[in-house]
Amino acid sequence: MFLYFTQHFGAMTSHRREMNLQKMLTLRNGYRRLIADELSKFETNEMSNCEFERLLRLLTETAEEVKMISDKIIHHNDVEDMATELVESKKYSFELKLKLVRLEKQLEERASQSEQGCRNYPSNT
Repeated sequence: MFLYFTQHFGAMTSHRREMNLQKMLTLRNGYRRLIADELSKFETNEMSNCEFERLLRLLTETAEEVKMISDKIIHHNDVEDMATELVESKKYSFELKLKLVRLEKQLEERASQSEQGCRNYPSNT
């Protein structure tokens, strides 16, 4: 009876870890989809400088959340191919960081062309 219980309990614990991993993967993929959708808004050039800056700040914060989730996934015991996950996660983070840096540069150029800025807006939205 004890052996059955420990085997069954071990299987339940493993199943919970897998669900936790699956939840983190789903969460990360959702954030990535959100980031992709929001990045496309920068292509329209219909935003004011304040909207541009606020969206850029929100994307930067969301990118940090994705990075934290990815780090948890990489260190999770149930990751099947840790090397592939590491490379894929870091590659995404590097590419996103480069995009965000380019957008920051664009924001600086936009701000220098107009005197309208919104750097003093509170960061909580």
